[in-house]
Amino acid sequence: MGQTGYNGHPLLKTPHLDAMAAAGLRLDRFYASAPVCSPTRASVLTGRAGVRTGVPEHGFPLRLQEKTIAQALRSAGYATAHFGKWHLSGLRGPGVPLFADDLFPTLVDLLRLPRDAMIEPVDGESLVPLFSGEPPPRTRPLMFRFHDEGAAIDGSYKLVAESLSSGIFRLYDLASDPSETTDRTADLPAVVSRLRQAYDVWLASVEASVAGHDYPERTVTPPNPEPLAWTLAPRYRAFLDEWAKRWEYGRVIETARRPRTPRP
Repeated sequence: MGQTGYNGHPLLKTPHLDAMAAAGLRLDRFYASAPVCSPTRASVLTGRAGVRTGVPEHGFPLRLQEKTIAQALRSAGYATAHFGKWHLSGLRGPGVPLFADDLFPTLVDLLRLPRDAMIEPVDGESLVPLFSGEPPPRTRPLMFRFHDEGAAIDGSYKLVAESLSSGIFRLYDLASDPSETTDRTADLPAVVSRLRQAYDVWLASVEASVAGHDYPERTVTPPNPEPLAWTLAPRYRAFLDEWAKRWEYGRVIETARRPRTPRP
C-alpha cells in the first residue's frame, strides 16, 4: 500500500506528496541497478551498469575514464558541484564520513546533448516520452548482475539466477505473480530461451567493459586502485583523534587502531 495517501494508506495524510503525484510523474516500477549503494550511484552518474564502470560492489572507486552526467552538463554550460555523500572513492568500512541507469540518457535527451557525452554501451534509455504522457519504448530488457547473481526483466517477465555459475534460471510473470511464487520456465521455454540469449550477450559486453574495451585506450588506465579502509586513508589521518570521540565513528576507529594478530 505504501506510506502515502495517494497509494491508499488508510491513516497517513500526505497532501503535499499527493499533489506532487497528481501533477508530476509517478514511477511505480523503478529499479535500482544494484542492491547496494555504490554501483547504483555509478549507474546514475554514467547511465551504465555499475559493474561496467569498475564498481561491482560497495567500496570500489569509479574509473577516471568514465564520463559522468556532471561532466556532460558542465560542457553544456551548466554549473556543477558535488554535495553530500559520494561513496565512489574506493573507501571501505562502516560509518565513512561522507534504474537509475535511465537518468543520464534522459538528461542527454532533454538537453539535446551529443550521444558521445556518454560512454557506450549505455544501459539506460531516455524517459522523455513520459513527459508527454506516453510510455517510453523500452527497446531491450533491463539487465542486472551482482557478484554471481543476475536477472533480466522484459515487460512482465523476470528471468533470475541466484547463481550464474550454476546456469540455473527461473522465470516469473510479474503481472500475474508479483511476489514471484511460481516458476514458469517449464511452460514458457521460448521466453526463457530468448531472455537467456539476450542476457548472455549483455554479460559478454559487461566482461568487455570490465576489461576496459569501452575506452579509447581499450584498457583500464590507470589500473583500478585497491580499495582502502577509510580509517587508514592519509587524508583522514589528521581528523581521527577528534572523530574517535564521536559515537558514530569511535568504535570503528578504535577497532582499526588495535594491533593485528598475525594468523598462524
